[in-house]
Amino acid sequence: MRITIDESPVGVGKTYQAIKRMVAIPGHYVFAVERVDAIHEMTNRIYQQASISGQLPVIKRIYGGNGEVGSVTRQIAALPGLMGAHPHVIALISHEGMMMSDFTDFTDWSLIVDEVPSMFTMHKYSTETDAAFFEANYTLTPMDGSDKWHLVGLTKAGAELLPSKIGNCEGHRYLHHFHRRCSDPRQGPVVDLKSWSEMTERHREWVWYSLFRPSQIEAFANINFLGSNFTQSMSFTMFNEDHIEWDTVSHLGDRPLRHRNARIVYYSDRPTSLYYLGGADGQADLAKIGEYIASSTTQPMFWSANEKIRPALTPFLNADEYRLPKQAGTSSLMGYHTAAMFYAAKPNAEIETAISGLGCTADQWIGTTEHETILQFLTRTSVRDVNSTHDVVLHVFNRDHAMYLKRFFDSQPHITTTLDKVDLDLSTQVRKPAGRKPVEMTEEQRLVKEAESREKRKLRMRERRAKVAA
Repeated sequence: MRITIDESPVGVGKTYQAIKRMVAIPGHYVFAVERVDAIHEMTNRIYQQASISGQLPVIKRIYGGNGEVGSVTRQIAALPGLMGAHPHVIALISHEGMMMSDFTDFTDWSLIVDEVPSMFTMHKYSTETDAAFFEANYTLTPMDGSDKWHLVGLTKAGAELLPSKIGNCEGHRYLHHFHRRCSDPRQGPVVDLKSWSEMTERHREWVWYSLFRPSQIEAFANINFLGSNFTQSMSFTMFNEDHIEWDTVSHLGDRPLRHRNARIVYYSDRPTSLYYLGGADGQADLAKIGEYIASSTTQPMFWSANEKIRPALTPFLNADEYRLPKQAGTSSLMGYHTAAMFYAAKPNAEIETAISGLGCTADQWIGTTEHETILQFLTRTSVRDVNSTHDVVLHVFNRDHAMYLKRFFDSQPHITTTLDKVDLDLSTQVRKPAGRKPVEMTEEQRLVKEAESREKRKLRMRERRAKVAA
């Protein structure tokens, strides 16, 4: 399996070049972006490029609530049959849609993934009348240290049940993705059920977690990921497998990279959590930070925060400039030189137990859902405009977030980064940090640690396969 990664510096036009190629070269393409809003933005950019080139591809936009019949996964799976006769098709989907879908029939299609996707997928179902089907086809194995989460495997009957049969069954098509993952213990899933009979409880919704894995997209003729420093992300660490041949490319583009200064401002040395930020101390600390930013910032800025902690900042930061946290892929914010992001996405005890069954850790969850979200949000600023030399100022809560940003910017050949801690006498400053003091690592030490984590994860996955097989 061969995957190409475009790690060109931020702002040189990775997405633009991908759109240009899709429009200029007739073929069948799936273009995955982080969020539904970006689907609409990318549609406009494709139409603009099509008007320049004179090409007229068929554009399909697939997302929840698009007015089409069937679920997102069903619409995606139907693309080869519906669109295969057209010589030039561009299908726009979200990262979530990609991670939930079956691409078995996409053998002559190309996949382009814009920005770094999360590796974790969560699904919620209510199947009150389907307990007998699950009893006949799926096994439940208790997870170590949990009386709630169980690993799912296949019974003898389930192993003989082809995914295609489920895909063609109106009543069970929703299980197509679930069944395929059960056939490979590395993919999960884990469920919050002790027995399938719990499904029969009135209003009972059950949850399953799994990981996005390379085997889901291996049918594509060409696979391309677009993401600066993608190979240094936690998502890459989790996605990387021995059978993948990685082809990393980097281009400086047609425009010269002009030197930039990026100043990262942070306010605490302690790790954070939504529990703390939403509490009285956290709200008071955020108010201090918001007041400081408002008094020290003269440039227009945009900002974001978890919905739970947003009220503490709105008295000080312009409410009209608030943006939702998920902004990867958009270029509509490049006119701003200043931005702030106060965000936490730690797994609770239940999620941490669930993902441990997938061979993953809390740090991996945080890396893909918290740190990467902050990075993608703040790099929507003019830092991605290679024609600009304006200084950029980015505000985050703590040193962990600041260092994640700095490692990214240090990998860019045209950006000089400085870290500034502003001491506002926060409540976090007077408490003794919990646990051991974080260890400062060199880049070489960090790479060694990531390699060790991959080996440990492979060992956990082997143990998982043995447990499910037993």
